Amino acid sequence: MKKKIVKNFVVATVLLAGFSCNDGTETAENNDNSSLQDSMGTNTTRTASPETNNAEIDDAELVSELIKSMYGGIALMQQGQKKATTPAVKNLAKQLETAHTSLTNDLKDLVAKKGWLFPSGESEDDIKKRNDMGDDEVAEYEKEWLKALEDRHETNIKKIENSNTQDADLQALSAKGLPKLKELLGNIEAVQKGLK
Repeated sequence: MKKKIVKNFVVATVLLAGFSCNDGTETAENNDNSSLQDSMGTNTTRTASPETNNAEIDDAELVSELIKSMYGGIALMQQGQKKATTPAVKNLAKQLETAHTSLTNDLKDLVAKKGWLFPSGESEDDIKKRNDMGDDEVAEYEKEWLKALEDRHETNIKKIENSNTQDADLQALSAKGLPKLKELLGNIEAVQKGLK
């Protein structure tokens, strides 16, 4: 338990120390609605909260990771709509984009309510992977695209299931979003089987 507290304190300290205001003239402490950048250089929004505890930091980190993943997933879904030629893949891409945009907006609403940090875009790694996939031939692309989305959904489902949040709002959002993510994962797997 002590190690977790120390780890969370270190993470929080690094996060807070690593942020700088856009115009360089204000700090997060004296600006309750600061535009900040995370360690990836991605814009974030933060509302200062002096009462933040370790559980809130864990919850905020989980939500931040999920939002960043959602942004990467949505960009991949949009690419799939453009590049794929199989109707089932194109339809799935559109369905996934609509569902994930809604889930992302729910997460962003929670972040705004809690005053947590959140990324405004996907990770550099997601951008690189998507660009690399975009160079593949269509048949290979569709298989890789489905596998990437399957992996992304499985990872996010595990993150949510393994979280130990005590926050009632995050619990309610998880209870709403988790079944939807599982349903979408099932849809991805069904399309994968249809391509074999």
